[in-house]
Amino acid sequence: LAFILRPPKDEAEARKVNVDATRTLLESCEKFGVKQLIYLSSSTVYGAHETYTRPYTEEDPVNPVKGFTYSEHKVEAEKLILDFAKRNPDAAVSILRGCVIMAPGADNFIADSLGMRVLPAPAGADPEMQFLHIDDYASAVEAALTQHAKGIFNIAGSGTVKWRDMVKTAGGTAVPAPSGLLRGVTDMSWKLGLQDRSPAAGINFIQYPWLVSTEKIERELGWKPSYSSAQALESWSTARKQRDS
Repeated sequence: LAFILRPPKDEAEARKVNVDATRTLLESCEKFGVKQLIYLSSSTVYGAHETYTRPYTEEDPVNPVKGFTYSEHKVEAEKLILDFAKRNPDAAVSILRGCVIMAPGADNFIADSLGMRVLPAPAGADPEMQFLHIDDYASAVEAALTQHAKGIFNIAGSGTVKWRDMVKTAGGTAVPAPSGLLRGVTDMSWKLGLQDRSPAAGINFIQYPWLVSTEKIERELGWKPSYSSAQALESWSTARKQRDS
């Protein structure tokens, strides 16, 4: 569970927590014969790219956006865990690749961005997005635990929400800007310390879709979300408005 979620200014320090600590944990698991391990990964490991054509399945290769440390470190940690699983075939090792978590109190780069009243967005882009309610996240973990699941599973809420509809739900306004200009300004403001939400690499996640298929976990573990992506987003938005009123 230990992981630095926000884009770090100090990549080396983040690596100590996100990758090196995972390696140390796995060494201890192997030493003491731990027989079950669940790793909470992220659907961002597939990346958000212009070449996207369909929801990603667990068989698709990982392809994190270059420079987006969060997903790059998730990929590195996953590799360590998959190597551990190969060395310990009797252990129930599962990786859950969740989409953006949305529920009252959610704190991630999407929720942080939606807190802005005016939100720049790549001109012409309006990708569909998936959200997962924290209750459904917990039920997916429970399913993996109780069924001693092995392998990789995508998890997401049902349906999608378009980026611009998402901004409206949060009470903000999306202002279109040329992609190149937006990336340049984001990169410069990041390097100068004027904002700490995301480097320019994060723009990919609001410019291109990165949806995942949940057919595998539904088929193999019988898990289905109780909340749609829209309902998960609405639960976060309602709680935020109540807090701010």
